Amino acid sequence: MFLAPLGAKERHISLLWSEAVQLGNVSINISPLCGEGSIYVEDFGNTTLAHRLRDQDQTDRKEKRVAMATQTQIATEPKSDAVVEQKIQKLKELYADAPELGKAALENGLANIKQELAAISTTAGKQSAGRVGARQGKVSELTAILKITKDGAKRLRGLLEIMEGNFKGADVVGTLHDMRFVFLDNDTKLLFATAYDGEWDAYIDDFVTKIPTSMDLVFCNLEGWPGIHDPNIKDWLVKHQITADAWYVASPNLTVAETRRLERVGKALDEFLDKISA
Repeated sequence: MFLAPLGAKERHISLLWSEAVQLGNVSINISPLCGEGSIYVEDFGNTTLAHRLRDQDQTDRKEKRVAMATQTQIATEPKSDAVVEQKIQKLKELYADAPELGKAALENGLANIKQELAAISTTAGKQSAGRVGARQGKVSELTAILKITKDGAKRLRGLLEIMEGNFKGADVVGTLHDMRFVFLDNDTKLLFATAYDGEWDAYIDDFVTKIPTSMDLVFCNLEGWPGIHDPNIKDWLVKHQITADAWYVASPNLTVAETRRLERVGKALDEFLDKISA
C-alpha cells in the first residue's frame, strides 16, 4: 500500500470522497482522511496496475515540481537581482567615507556579500517575536540592559560564581536555548540575553509558572524589579528590553525539543554502529 498525491490523470476520475472502486486486483480509495487530492492504492495480488498508477503519479508530480520551480525562478530572479544590486549600491554609499581598511574590505568581500544578500532575499529573514524582540524561524531573542541596585552586583556576581555560571535548572522551561549575564559599566548595569522558542508572551508565562523563585533570586538585584508574580511584570520587561538590530541563528527551524530528540537519535545510532562493528 502507498499514499500518493492525486496525479493529473487520476484527477479526471469522477469519484466522490470515500468512494472505493475495484479495478482488477487493485483497490483505489479516495478519502479526506488521506488529505485532499490523495489516494490509497492497495495491491491484492496483481501488482501491474498498482505499479502503473504509482509510476504515472510520480511522473505527474515530478513534471509539476519542475514546472513550478521554473516559473518561480523566472518570476523571482530579476526581482532578487535588482534588490541585491540596490543593497550593494547602498553599501558602497555608506562606506564611501569609511577608513581605507573598510573600503578595501568591502571591495574584497563584494562577491561573498552578493551571495549572502541573494540568500537573504529568498528567506523570511528577521521577524517579530511578539510584543518585543526578534525571531528567526522558530527561535526568538530577548535582550535587555538593566540597572543594578547599589549592592546588587556583589550578590549577583556571588550567585553566578556559586552556580559556576550555569543555570541547569532553566531546562524546566523547555524552550530556552541559552541565557547570558554580562556586567557593564563598572557593575552598574547588567546585559541579560536569551534565545528561546516561540512567542514572547508564552515565554514570559513559562518564567512565571516554571522558575519563579529563580527569577526573583536573580532579578531582585535590579532596580525597580516588581517581582515575577506582579501583574505588571510584562510591562516592566518590555520597558527594558531592546530588540536586536541584527541576529544570527544557525538552525532557526529547530526547537529545543527537536534538538534534544536529534541528539538522542544520534547517540542511539552511534551506539548501534559501535555494536555491529565490534
